[in-house]
Amino acid sequence: MIEGKQDESIIIGELLKFGEFEKFYHAEWEPRKRNGATIDWYIDPSCKGFAAQGFDEGKPFIQLRRLPKTFDDAFLAAHELLHVIKYVDKQYLEININNTISQCYEDGEIIDLAIRLGSLFDDPVVDRFLQNVYNFYPAHHYTKVVIPDTIKSLNSVGDQKYDLPRLKQVLFYAQFALQWDSITDQKALREWRALKRRYLKIRPLVTKMGEELFSMMNKDGYETLEKQRPLFNKIVNKYTIDGYKLSDIFRI
Repeated sequence: MIEGKQDESIIIGELLKFGEFEKFYHAEWEPRKRNGATIDWYIDPSCKGFAAQGFDEGKPFIQLRRLPKTFDDAFLAAHELLHVIKYVDKQYLEININNTISQCYEDGEIIDLAIRLGSLFDDPVVDRFLQNVYNFYPAHHYTKVVIPDTIKSLNSVGDQKYDLPRLKQVLFYAQFALQWDSITDQKALREWRALKRRYLKIRPLVTKMGEELFSMMNKDGYETLEKQRPLFNKIVNKYTIDGYKLSDIFRI
């Protein structure tokens, strides 16, 4: 089994077998690579969701659960690579955390909340770009993976009682709603509408709060960094957890 840090050529060689990824890679990453941008690639069988992106001492890395084999694998790898491109281009929200408040929570809880806030802004933009410019098909991943996983979660727990886990539920709902906003496949949209009905039945408060956040994002716009900054400040001034305004915990 292949595992650990990999030479980029091994992973990219597999991804370039997919025409959509090949066009994306040559147009978007190769020019930045020629200008000195680099990524470390890893295979980690425990990687949740097949692909993930992060930083190690300031250097970006992408980890995959295994070598890519499917079109969905190529889409998820492109998704993470586009996050790196936004980082290289300095077109992402750099969220700073108040460590004093963070220490009041279990390790990683506030970091996870910061990641979810960042994903709320970036993931819908990333997926829309990959769909509209390079003909990736995120609706397939949404219907075959995200919706079934979400149904399992809904079947196990309703509206969370406490502020922090409930806010994470709200952020996920709003993000997924924004991602569906660019989908036109009617069969896939019927599955999304069915999921929303299930949400309303099982998590009515989260649904109400998530729809409000979704509407705020669409009304103010979130497609560019210039729009994201004031919207981020608006959001962190709106929500509180355990008596703390999010603006006390996060800043950009």
